[in-house]
Amino acid sequence: AGGYVTFSFRDPKIVDETRVQKFIGNLPWAVFGRKGSVRFAVRVVMLNVVGGKSVWTPWAGEAQTQLAVIGWDINSEEILKKAASCIQKS
Repeated sequence: AGGYVTFSFRDPKIVDETRVQKFIGNLPWAVFGRKGSVRFAVRVVMLNVVGGKSVWTPWAGEAQTQLAVIGWDINSEEILKKAASCIQKS
């Protein structure tokens, strides 16, 4: 199966900012949209990445990571595993 793919990653735990930035920057070119809240240790931001441009804005909503991912012929399981690796170790 292939074609248009959408899925989401959701976790209430804190994520590591450096790992998240690396994760976002290393996604395959076929991932053309990522949007949602990201919970770091000292802040929560709304991330919106479209057309290669990343916008990180302060977020006052629920303190958890909730990222929607949109792409074409992408491996959602592989991307979800990489997203989970961004969770900060206790």
